[in-house]
Amino acid sequence: MRKPTLVQKLGVEVVAITNTIAVFHIGSRRKEELLHLISEAFVGWLVTDGYGAYSSYPKRQHCLAHLIRKVIALTQAVNQEVADLGQWLVS
Repeated sequence: MRKPTLVQKLGVEVVAITNTIAVFHIGSRRKEELLHLISEAFVGWLVTDGYGAYSSYPKRQHCLAHLIRKVIALTQAVNQEVADLGQWLVS
């Protein structure tokens, strides 16, 4: 079994990137902490997983890698219609 990474142990990695700066924060997944990090001063687009703490942020998009993983998981669904939909989306 693989040893857990630092991010897996601590919970979440938040990354903010501009043309000249990259800021990383590794910490808890508590909604209050995340909202404190993403204050009103942040005016860019927030790219996130499906975690509900981000849902109230107006300029948010879902991470493409997370969406692709979900679509691939659909291909393994028990319901054949859902599995077919997943397969169609993958192809």
